[in-house]
Amino acid sequence: MAIFETAASSYNRPMVRFAWVLGCAWAVAGCAGDRDSGLGEEQGPPYDDGADDGDGDGTGDGGGDDGGDDGGGDDGDGGGTGGDDGGSGDGGSGDTGGDGGDPGEPAGTCGEGGPKGQIIEVSLGSPERWYIIGAPNTDEPLPLVMAFHGDEGNPYNSTRYIWGSYWEDLADPGFIAVMTKCPGCESWYQGDTDANAAYVWEVLTDVASSHNVDINRVYAVGYSGGSEFLSLHGWEFQGVFAAIQWTCGGNAYGPYTEPPRPDCKVRGRIVISADDFLWDGAQNLRQRLEDEGHEYEFVEAQCSGHCCDTPDHNEGAWAWFQNHTKCCGVVTGDCAELEDLP
Repeated sequence: MAIFETAASSYNRPMVRFAWVLGCAWAVAGCAGDRDSGLGEEQGPPYDDGADDGDGDGTGDGGGDDGGDDGGGDDGDGGGTGGDDGGSGDGGSGDTGGDGGDPGEPAGTCGEGGPKGQIIEVSLGSPERWYIIGAPNTDEPLPLVMAFHGDEGNPYNSTRYIWGSYWEDLADPGFIAVMTKCPGCESWYQGDTDANAAYVWEVLTDVASSHNVDINRVYAVGYSGGSEFLSLHGWEFQGVFAAIQWTCGGNAYGPYTEPPRPDCKVRGRIVISADDFLWDGAQNLRQRLEDEGHEYEFVEAQCSGHCCDTPDHNEGAWAWFQNHTKCCGVVTGDCAELEDLP
């Protein structure tokens, strides 16, 4: 993980506008954690080896999306998001975490047979149904970042804009990267978007079956038209995606889909320049996140126009993703499904 630890630790955010929303997700035990007024500070990874010090039936201090430091925390009082499933402190290990693996380890999908150590195209049966994947050469559960291209219709091109040089060297990125082609369309928000959303599930299922995906740390990032699509259908993936970044776009489209639990409201990050032609739409998305009680971050990118390839967009995204786990907690154990909740 040397590549991304270096980038994340050296990254600082100029002109960041923080908007941390005190919605219902914060009212759930285990999400609020020990937050103080330092809302804009960098925070540590959401967990390392599980909620070893929790002393009740939850997951310590909840492994909240403010970092949690120890995935359940040294200060945990048992009121975490584990609920009836139990934590891994004195209250006993829960039965959500799969098939009886180490209760302190994050649960993965236990997929196998997929390509590792290289960037490669994977076909799903037709010329219009394919994705690019880059996965480190390890069997350990890894985070998954799924990227959605813009109007250029080519995930190879969009990777430069979304992540810049990150995709040029996947020797040890610390996560699985998936960039999928919109099936039968130039951009994700065009055509039958319901069918496009169903295809996202197909890709996620395929990746989970071929790689060991850490189900607590699945993220999405959209570029331009991809952000427009995630504004429309991203809510449907609450309970799978821990966090979404809307890059150079976003709006308040369509109906809102409630998460499986209040503490599973997906965390949001919007990155856009002040003179981007999609700025007004991004403000609408920002308002929706606030109205629906989501924790989010708004970043005014330090570039001009429809620009999407600065450190705010790429290093900043990965640094921010690392602060968030699904539903403010951690499913531990051995094999688990993408939809399993902590």
